[in-house]
Amino acid sequence: MIAAMPAAPSTLAPGPAALPPLPRAFARVAAACSLLLLAALPLAAWLAPGDLATALAKDGAAGGTGAVEHLTVLVLLPGIATGAWALRAGRSAPRPARAWLGLWVAACVYFAGEEASWGQWWFGWQTPAPLAELNDQGEANLHDISSWLDQKPRALALAWFLACYLGALAARVRLLSAPPRPAGPPSRGSA
Repeated sequence: MIAAMPAAPSTLAPGPAALPPLPRAFARVAAACSLLLLAALPLAAWLAPGDLATALAKDGAAGGTGAVEHLTVLVLLPGIATGAWALRAGRSAPRPARAWLGLWVAACVYFAGEEASWGQWWFGWQTPAPLAELNDQGEANLHDISSWLDQKPRALALAWFLACYLGALAARVRLLSAPPRPAGPPSRGSA
């Protein structure tokens, strides 16, 4: 008879208590939105290909905002909600982790607000005159004022994403290539 081998101890250090699961309603709404978008785009391409191309054009052909901006905001909203929920639910998390998450949520709010021109096209309000003079497109957003508010944050976000991705990949490779740890002392009577 073969003796059962004891499970190897985990190579990861125990962390803080796990966050409670997201509410089921959130998961259902996120799944429904994804499926709706997945079904709507091909249907729109089949029914009105010219109109879809115009709608998907960045900054819309009619001078307003296009579907790309609306979809970007739609994609960012669940991330903002999840980040805010994690901040609230993870009060016992380490301070650096909470600070990073708070910055990430603030960056998503900034990104969504800028893409929507802070609601200008939805609510129909005019760009304040001092901002319109500085803004390349005359919109109520900051990213058209200077490259420091457009390309630099974009490059920083891309660099951060790549650093996190490559760091996670390196950690995964290191875990997979590490020599197996001994399972512990051999049990008596098994030889």
